[in-house]
Amino acid sequence: MSAEILYIIDAAVLLMIGFVLSVVPYINPPFIQFGVRLPEEVYSNRKLVMLRRIYSSASIAISAFLAAIEYFFGSVIPGYLSLIGFVLIYLILMLVIYLKIHYTVMKIKRTFKSTGTPNDIVATTLTDVDSSVNPLIFVLPWAAVAIILAVGLYLYPSLPSTFPDHFNAQGVANSFESKTLLSVLSSVLFIGVPVSALLDFLAIAVLRVGQIQDPSRPIGSKLSIKRFNRVNAYLLVFIALIVDSIIFLTSLVMWQIIPRGLVLIVTLLPALCIIPAVMIVALKVGQGGWRTMARDGGSGKIVRDDDRLWKGGIIYYNPEDSSILVPKRFGYGYTLNMAHPVSWLVFVIIVLVPVAIFVFVVGV
Repeated sequence: MSAEILYIIDAAVLLMIGFVLSVVPYINPPFIQFGVRLPEEVYSNRKLVMLRRIYSSASIAISAFLAAIEYFFGSVIPGYLSLIGFVLIYLILMLVIYLKIHYTVMKIKRTFKSTGTPNDIVATTLTDVDSSVNPLIFVLPWAAVAIILAVGLYLYPSLPSTFPDHFNAQGVANSFESKTLLSVLSSVLFIGVPVSALLDFLAIAVLRVGQIQDPSRPIGSKLSIKRFNRVNAYLLVFIALIVDSIIFLTSLVMWQIIPRGLVLIVTLLPALCIIPAVMIVALKVGQGGWRTMARDGGSGKIVRDDDRLWKGGIIYYNPEDSSILVPKRFGYGYTLNMAHPVSWLVFVIIVLVPVAIFVFVVGV
């Protein structure tokens, strides 16, 4: 694959990330904006509307600017580090913009205290929601791992004595390894197994998440979180299957079943399916499932959800909450309760797995 095509792919990835983050303010429920709990009528406030537009426009503009730099000047930046570096720059800039808007929204909230809306009593936590799914879905990633292992063992006798185990940014093999069972199956053993275990664990964990509710619609909220958790469990299993498919295709390249020149294509194309899938789900159900929420006149148990438990509106810290995962206040999906000891273990695993994969694949 030529360097120019690689720069185009990197630029496209940056643009896609920018577009994904640009819709985040519109998938959150009206009563939670930029990590701040608000009266629902504030959602249409002129200043808040402008802040959502500013965030979305900034996301697209910054990603487009960085994508242009990557495309036109990518040749002067080392291989894989160019895309990773630009993504980190983009995320840092967007975090700065988010925090600026977050504290602006906090000021807007204070101006509405005089309306008599109970801003501080804001949530219903329902821990008894049945979000069960077919347990067989959790077997799918392991079935994929088993298939890869079986294919590897079947092909092992006919594989050459040496095969490529690392490719550069242009998809050219630059490192080779002698054939052993461990080297042939290393990708699935050291990437497929831990990733499948991690995503299965997260899928099971999200099914146990209790929702921070809209107090005016407790019954509808209960139904919405049930749908939200179920959809995201399936989504995590889907991502695990995508990762397994990437491992299978790259293994076929290493085993010289698929031409080496296609290594970047078979790696990137399945991975690019993840972002549209997440976007479609997010736009369909909304954060916390609020787009599926049925309006009702029921009642629920009201508990405190103090803004002070959310550091910057994005980091949740509540020692009295036994939940490991809770729905995010800004963005789509879940975040960790950083006051729970297990959350730190999960956080370390989530950080180390991508780093280990990067080191394994790129050979840093």
